[in-house]
Amino acid sequence: MFRALAVLATVLSIGLCSIPASAQSITVPQAFQRKLSHRLDDKNNRWMNYQDCVSGDVFTWETKVAQFSGLLYEVWAGKGSDDCTIKENRTGGTATCWNLFSTSPTKADTQVQIAVQDVAAQLGTGGPAACERTDLPSAGEAIRLYFMLVSGNEAVTTAIWETKLDLLGPPAPTGVSAGVGERRLIVSWTPNPTDDLIGYKLYCAPSSVGGTAPAAGPTGSGLGGAAGDGGLADAAAGASGASGAAGSTSSGGAAGSGGAAGSGGAGTGNPACPSANILAGVRPDPAYECASVESQITTSAEAKNLINGTPYAVGVAAVDLAGNSGPLSAVACGTPQEVDDFFELYRRAGGQGGGGFCSIHRGQLGTAGALLGALMVLGLLRRRSRS
Repeated sequence: MFRALAVLATVLSIGLCSIPASAQSITVPQAFQRKLSHRLDDKNNRWMNYQDCVSGDVFTWETKVAQFSGLLYEVWAGKGSDDCTIKENRTGGTATCWNLFSTSPTKADTQVQIAVQDVAAQLGTGGPAACERTDLPSAGEAIRLYFMLVSGNEAVTTAIWETKLDLLGPPAPTGVSAGVGERRLIVSWTPNPTDDLIGYKLYCAPSSVGGTAPAAGPTGSGLGGAAGDGGLADAAAGASGASGAAGSTSSGGAAGSGGAAGSGGAGTGNPACPSANILAGVRPDPAYECASVESQITTSAEAKNLINGTPYAVGVAAVDLAGNSGPLSAVACGTPQEVDDFFELYRRAGGQGGGGFCSIHRGQLGTAGALLGALMVLGLLRRRSRS
């Protein structure tokens, strides 16, 4: 009897000792928030693009951690080929992963915020300067975010969230031209296809023809210095820290003294329609977007709601899957004009009617009668041919 009880006690003790404790875990939801929330409805809204970066966008996750006592909660980023769970990839001189977040969790529900600029920095200092990198692949670079509970330098448990960092747009289309319409320009181009091309955007700005100086481009966009008072600027000095090019003399004003430099590279305008805001070879300012098409094969689009009689500088940029606009094409010129329909031409020629027979005046009766007679003869001839 006592032996049986001893055996039972041993079995129960073994069973109790074999019950596993709850394991550490991290749950990262697929849903997240953006500080700017301007791309949550995009097809590739998990990706990070140039506009996200320069606008200071921040991704936020409401995560859950379990059994975190005595552990650090960290988020590391690495390129697609890097494994940030390996200690050597996070520490020392050979580190390839970079830290984005670290805390000692005090509750299961932990909010994590990651700035796009810090992802773009990649082992460097974050901030707007990180957005100007040009060393990434043209189609972007796969990035993995490692949400980890860490003991010392060892990863205890990990959840991975994948994204892509894409700061460059596709190359510009060629052969851009602008046809004239009423309050619009019909812009055409020749495609320059790439693997990540999704469509095109048109950018328009009134030209400075006549001596009015164009407005200066936004800081850091690569648009160069604007012309001084009364002058024209066909291009801009884009080198960081360089002064803007002096405005050339126009027919209506004296040469300008030169504007402040941009930081994104030099660009060229079109002398026939100079504008400091539409420059070939630079990133376009979203404020001047005037039309867009989401098609790889479309080769024309209309820029609408323009002002008749106003010269415009127009450029086209290709758009990639991440929503980046590439550099602007060569600049085309166009001036929307009023388009005359039939009755406008008729009235300019002296016609006073409204378009019906009852509106024909006596002076026009002979012409109208001849036309009516010709129609009657034509009808008789057609009837004979049928019979």
